[in-house]
Amino acid sequence: KSDKLKPPSSINVPHILCENHSKMETALERLTNREKFGVAAGELSEDKASKGGS
Repeated sequence: KSDKLKPPSSINVPHILCENHSKMETALERLTNREKFGVAAGELSEDKASKGGS
């Protein structure tokens, strides 16, 4: 039996994908002001997964 930890088979990394620089700055400002990540990501992210895609 090994005492070493095994790496996970996958990990989830929350992110907000923005192609527009001003939208990225808006996201950063909102998060800096302690807005919940999920709220900001849902409104600002351009990632297909955030819109129900894959």
